[in-house]
Amino acid sequence: MIATVWVLTALNLAAQQIYLGPGGSGASSGGADWLTGANGGGTTTLDYDDPPHDGFDFTISNTVDGKGNTGDWRCPPFPLGPAAGGARPITFSFAYKLADPVAKGNNIHVQLRFFDASGTNFISEIVLPVGAHTGDSQMTDYKTWTIGNIVAPRRARTADIWVDANIFEPWISGIGRFGDFSVTTAPRSLTFKAGVAFGLLLGLGALFWLAIYFWQRSQPS
Repeated sequence: MIATVWVLTALNLAAQQIYLGPGGSGASSGGADWLTGANGGGTTTLDYDDPPHDGFDFTISNTVDGKGNTGDWRCPPFPLGPAAGGARPITFSFAYKLADPVAKGNNIHVQLRFFDASGTNFISEIVLPVGAHTGDSQMTDYKTWTIGNIVAPRRARTADIWVDANIFEPWISGIGRFGDFSVTTAPRSLTFKAGVAFGLLLGLGALFWLAIYFWQRSQPS
């Protein structure tokens, strides 16, 4: 019975998604490590009054036309770990809510960007436009966007997340709220899990027979 519980626990741990980043985005940190910037009519703030599950959200807003009115949030680069170089598939997920009516052609970009080991040499990115592209406007609830089976480039060792308004596409549509950012990777294969379970059973069996052997040796002749 104990052996079965141990094996099932090992398989359960192996089945869990591995969290890669970003750091500093959980409720306890309040996004303290994230970098932010705002120019002209653009604004960025941390908000605790209307958050998703993390307990706060990164807000970004602009209502003034013109390229000089921008806002952005960016997390520090985090290591890709076992997913580096495309070794395992990545899943990227985040929550968002657009509080105001979205004008035609307006989008806020959410970008998952890949870098080398230094975190400074850009390699490639995945761009997810939120707004007109997703058909959202004046939302009352958060939505979650999840994209899986992402394969990091061969040279990629780190990544970051960049949320930007009115930089690459127009955004004059007020407040956007973003949170619950998560980049995870797949666990080991089923073959590996089976190997872990088999190894545990072998080890437990060996301990069992050793216990019997020493118990027999300890008995009087």
